[in-house]
Amino acid sequence: MEIHISDVLGRRSDLSTFVVHFTRKTDDGKTARQNLRSILRARTIEARSPFGPAYRSLKAGPETDSQTCVSFSETPLEHVYCLTGKIPKRQVQLSRYGLSFTRMTARQKGVNPVWYVDITPGHDWLMNPINGLIRKVIDRRKRFRTSQLARITPFIEQMGTGSSYRKEFWWEREWRHLAARA
Repeated sequence: MEIHISDVLGRRSDLSTFVVHFTRKTDDGKTARQNLRSILRARTIEARSPFGPAYRSLKAGPETDSQTCVSFSETPLEHVYCLTGKIPKRQVQLSRYGLSFTRMTARQKGVNPVWYVDITPGHDWLMNPINGLIRKVIDRRKRFRTSQLARITPFIEQMGTGSSYRKEFWWEREWRHLAARA
């Protein structure tokens, strides 16, 4: 018996058909609800935050801007409430306001899943070469923002638990869209 992939995907309750972008209160004093209205009026979600392992090593400005993304979650819709509650040690508080898009539409627009890399002591063998590549481009004093690596690093996120840190947000199943390059 032949099974079509669309049948498999339609029956997997652990997979979401959608990605969701949540709004939040911003530093300029706008509420999450006001930010949602702004997105709807402009028909654009602005990328405002740099992500990935490279941006902390870069000079502010265009170099850091090359790592700026819009974040989404592919958490199944019936579980999105888990993302909007108070979570200890979470740096960003998401609101219950947001937009959802089908994953296929998001993929057509360049939204891509994040690659989570374990940095728990003893598991850092994947992150070490990535950090080495970042240092190599920066040390050559080339413009990082125009390097091929700059287009990849915003889609990499470190996770793990060590003696002085705990970064375990892989369960958010994050997707990102890289800001347009100038």
